[in-house]
Amino acid sequence: MLQKIIKRIYIVIFIIGLLISNYSIKVEAKEPINFKNITIEDGLTQGTVEALFQDSKGYIWIGTNDGLNRFNGYKFKVYSVEENEKNSIVNNYILDIKEDAEGNIWVATANGLSKILNDGYSITNYIEGIDKGNLTNSNTTSILITKENNILVATAEGLNIYNKKTDSFEKMPNQGILATQYINSITEDDKGNIWAGCKEGLYKLNMNSLEIKQILSSDEIEKYEVYKVYYDKDGYIWAGTYGKGAYKIDIKTE
Repeated sequence: MLQKIIKRIYIVIFIIGLLISNYSIKVEAKEPINFKNITIEDGLTQGTVEALFQDSKGYIWIGTNDGLNRFNGYKFKVYSVEENEKNSIVNNYILDIKEDAEGNIWVATANGLSKILNDGYSITNYIEGIDKGNLTNSNTTSILITKENNILVATAEGLNIYNKKTDSFEKMPNQGILATQYINSITEDDKGNIWAGCKEGLYKLNMNSLEIKQILSSDEIEKYEVYKVYYDKDGYIWAGTYGKGAYKIDIKTE
């Protein structure tokens, strides 16, 4: 009899322990996350943010619809179009920001591309035209620094690649149908393939064979505009679309 009572006591203690543990987990889950809303009042040039990037020096770059902001944790340095000032960015509508191997910051805008040198001050701009940067289209949407440290820029008319010797861009060769595509976003997988999210679906460019493949699916992703492409650490391509959500693509089976 005594053993049964002791056994019941142990069971009750065990259940109470589980309840306390579960309660603790729930309480911890309800702890508020610390948010800080950085706005125009804090020095941001505009309230709509299109691009975010942290460089190798720790600066946070914030691209808005009206200027580029570099944040050091305390205050902003603003980059914007300045009339009669050659050393300013090409356009205020910022779409993407990346850093190259030399620490230069590349900024894609709705009307051209800007390169901010490692010193944070010297700026070079690139637009359409042989003597102005030679982009196929000034509407630059996405920047990719490849594993080989090539600089690719997506535009409203295909892909461009940077030529360091001439400090200008060239139409990327052998890009096939991509040359006429409005490309929203580009990324690279671990095999060096380039993935392009376009107004007319998702494409893969094999940089070894130069084969271009439009990615098809049971949901007919080729019919939808792909706004964003991302390659994750597990080897999947993610494609964000207009109105049809996100697709997760296993590139081993695509």
